Amino acid sequence: MREFGEKVPAETRSEVEARAAEVKKAAEGEDVAAIKSATESLGQSIQKIGAAVYQQEPNVPGDGASGTDTNPDPEAGPDVVEGEVKE
Repeated sequence: MREFGEKVPAETRSEVEARAAEVKKAAEGEDVAAIKSATESLGQSIQKIGAAVYQQEPNVPGDGASGTDTNPDPEAGPDVVEGEVKE
């Protein structure tokens, strides 16, 4: 949560902190089912952080993240044909 700072809503941040406290408390005991349940609950809450950060990031076309460039080379004129080279 430190990494994303203010990108994480306060509600989500407090939920994750509460779930983390539950995991610590469960880990003090020996009930494996309680530890597993608390850990799964924490994992679901942590995924909300990723979703919140992902929603706030702008979509930048042509950044290469999707594997395709939606913004072709502006210097490429009408004579330029893109394709594969076969040997």
